[in-house]
Amino acid sequence: RLPTIAASFVGGSQQHVRRRKRDIGRSSEDSFLLSLQMGKHGQVAQGGRVADLSQGDFALYSATETYDLRLPDGFSQMVVQMPREALLQRVPNADSLTATRISGETEVGRLVNETVARMIRLADGGDRLKLCQSGRSLIEP
Repeated sequence: RLPTIAASFVGGSQQHVRRRKRDIGRSSEDSFLLSLQMGKHGQVAQGGRVADLSQGDFALYSATETYDLRLPDGFSQMVVQMPREALLQRVPNADSLTATRISGETEVGRLVNETVARMIRLADGGDRLKLCQSGRSLIEP
């Protein structure tokens, strides 16, 4: 955990995660989440959009709106949680970008992969960066 950003490695067996309106009502989380797919694939759905993620891809989603995550057996991903207002100050249209796949092969995708890897190294004190065969930087769980 950094001052305003939290990052978690998530992995495991097949899952379908659904954040419902009643879940949102019981929570005080006012944040965005960014899922960086590290192994296998995953799916993020929100606001009528669906992002199918492969290794190195990422998608943003809001904790203040309903969402669905579908993850296969053996998946792994890095989830970065950031304050909603802080992101909206930098990306005013963030709500319209949720559940949109950003390829790890794009310039923005590479930048996010590298930034998350650096953030983890700073918070962790270790070197968890590894390069996958395509040359994209990913964080090693």
